Amino acid sequence: MPTVLDDALLSDTLQSLPGWEGDQQAIWRDVHLDDEQDAELRRQIETDSGAMHHPPQIEDRGDGTTRILLRTAEAGGVTEVDIALASHISDLAHRLKGSEPGVNAVRPGDSVIIYRAADDELPLVEAPTVQGGAVPVLPEAHVPKVRLEEDDDF
Repeated sequence: MPTVLDDALLSDTLQSLPGWEGDQQAIWRDVHLDDEQDAELRRQIETDSGAMHHPPQIEDRGDGTTRILLRTAEAGGVTEVDIALASHISDLAHRLKGSEPGVNAVRPGDSVIIYRAADDELPLVEAPTVQGGAVPVLPEAHVPKVRLEEDDDF
């Protein structure tokens, strides 16, 4: 039987699942899709979660938002099964929308440190602060690589 994740592990795990929130009792995510995409996401979730014998609770929030709630009832909270399904649901939503629906990859006001080339020896350049969560799209050959500083925490 799966066991409930402790607070620290759950908190760390939610950091790697953009758009997901929650506590030891349940995790949830709000997804904003058009009607056709929403219907397809629900169909795929039903099929895949059925194969896992782990159906989520899906709520229509009434404003074009669908909330997906996960918990393992027999364990009394969030387990690794919920995390695996949350990750899969995020992948499904991303494929349907072409982007993470309702999730900004870079938060407004965050600074981004990027490379201008693949050479690790080149100096770092600090990009301007992102305004409004919009990030310019670069041609594939010019996609910057991100380098974390040695003292960055994970």
